[in-house]
Amino acid sequence: MLLSNPDQTRPQIVDGTGVGAPTVRLALEELERLGYLEVSVPPGERHGRRVTYSVLADKLRADHAALTAYIYG
Repeated sequence: MLLSNPDQTRPQIVDGTGVGAPTVRLALEELERLGYLEVSVPPGERHGRRVTYSVLADKLRADHAALTAYIYG
């Protein structure tokens, strides 16, 4: 969803995917930790603010290509 619809808020992601809010929150935290997301507001400054998420597509593609090459040799 975020690849084709960047700059989405967490509620928009929940509505757009049908995935529960707690699951979306955990997934976004993990994707951010791994460096796959650009987030509009830094950690620690998000409470009460509109936070949007976008995928860092180049990193995702590069890591996907590396994983594919590793798996298929």
